[in-house]
Amino acid sequence: MLRKVFLSLLGLLLVLVVIGFLLPRQVTFERSLVIDQPAAAIFDVLVDMDQFMAWSPWGEAQGIENWWVEGQRGDATGGTLVWQGQGGQQGRLWVVSTDRPRRIDLQMELDDNVVDTFYRIEPEGFGQRVSWGMSLEFGMFDLTGRYVGQILPRMIGGSYDQGLANLAEYLAAGGPESVGE
Repeated sequence: MLRKVFLSLLGLLLVLVVIGFLLPRQVTFERSLVIDQPAAAIFDVLVDMDQFMAWSPWGEAQGIENWWVEGQRGDATGGTLVWQGQGGQQGRLWVVSTDRPRRIDLQMELDDNVVDTFYRIEPEGFGQRVSWGMSLEFGMFDLTGRYVGQILPRMIGGSYDQGLANLAEYLAAGGPESVGE
């Protein structure tokens, strides 16, 4: 009986390993929303790390206790948002490259993991389709990462949707001029 249980568990483990190797090594997902604002105004808010927490879906509600901006500010590569959360979690988000006013590429570091993120702004109707996305690549033998990559869009997608809705509200209220009112 014990041998059958052991062989069944071993078979299940083997199936999970084979499936893990069949899962994609790279996962990219994005969320988008049409915002009725000029592309340049949207770009200026997205590239400015000083404004990130004003529209971000994360912040005090998610346990971010302290944050600050380092490096270049405004429309510049290198602007970096740094934060510390409850339980010692630390992170950084920095601008890697820009294509004004259409795209901003960033990298985000959460503890020991670094992922690529981006904002894309494209004309649509009388507004702009703003997309917020993330791209992750897992190592050849990172089977756990490959499995996590399959559920990550569902885990983070709602936060991206909320962030884009917050961004639209922030811009409609006047952006940086509305902070503190």
